Amino acid sequence: MVLALFLFGPLADGLRAQTLITFDSCYQFIESSWQTLNEQLYHKAIAGEIKAYTNDSLASVYSIPELKERGSLETVSQIQYSDDVYDIIDTTVVTLFDPSTDFSGLSLHYSLQSDPESFTTSYSLWSYAPLFELTVAGVELGSIPLFHVPRQTVLESMPSSDVELYQSLFIQRSLHGDFTNPYYKDDFDPDGMAYEGLSYHLFGAHPFQHCTRQSDSIMASYNLQLFSALANKHALNGGKLYKDTRLKKAHDPDFSDLDQEFVITTPEASDEDAFFSFIDTSIIVEFSFNGFYDTEILRSEDNFIISLIVRDVDRSEIGRVCYSYNALNKYLQKSDEVVLTHMLNSWTD
Repeated sequence: MVLALFLFGPLADGLRAQTLITFDSCYQFIESSWQTLNEQLYHKAIAGEIKAYTNDSLASVYSIPELKERGSLETVSQIQYSDDVYDIIDTTVVTLFDPSTDFSGLSLHYSLQSDPESFTTSYSLWSYAPLFELTVAGVELGSIPLFHVPRQTVLESMPSSDVELYQSLFIQRSLHGDFTNPYYKDDFDPDGMAYEGLSYHLFGAHPFQHCTRQSDSIMASYNLQLFSALANKHALNGGKLYKDTRLKKAHDPDFSDLDQEFVITTPEASDEDAFFSFIDTSIIVEFSFNGFYDTEILRSEDNFIISLIVRDVDRSEIGRVCYSYNALNKYLQKSDEVVLTHMLNSWTD
């Protein structure tokens, strides 16, 4: 994880810490959030505090001994049984499931409701399933659910302070991808994808979305880009953005001071016979909010100052776009505000 925390001691205007945020910072927050919830539910299920269902029909449950065995890896090795080198026996080695390292993500299963008369379709979270990597004879067969927990049980099992965060993370995940089974979609198996749809409409199966490395990466990028998107939204609405973290020096509305000029040398088109005749051409690249910028955060007691660092091709800083998070978070959807605020607090506490 690349999360550089620079402490300068007390700063003016109540600012007290400067933190550099990267893609890895956002990714680590999301991945660790899933891991924390997976571990909480696993330990509660092993302790018998909640029921661990075998599938998303939520009709049958694992016994505690069955759950302890589930996810374990069984391998067979040949060892020499005596001094005779030909006296070989098979030995089965069982590696028990380790919740601190063996989860591979999670799966969100949804209930599908359709109303042909109003032409509406809606998806409601139905159950939650921690994932583990199924391995048979040394071959990894993909991530499958370890067990299922009903939605309400998930919400009741976590601290009340975390409910809003996880509900918001679930909403963010729902933005980034459809409900097509990834095993059919990745290989573009139209027959498998068609059968998946039939299973939803005829057999009561539940659409689902995996939360694994791929989707975590998308969510990390999404949250990182929110910082520059907020500034863009504010500028489009005629709001002021600043050159400094004290929010004293405002940028011009066109941000022309952040434009970059490049000079390239090309043959002079008007002189085809002059082989060594060249001309310098100046190219202006206008500043755009559509990009990835190093983002620094300064925290005060009840606010964050966001600083987008604009760099040239040599990675030298040419300027900053700064704003107050509390002043601009009004543009955010509620779920995005919850996730981003939790991230900011975790990085600067």
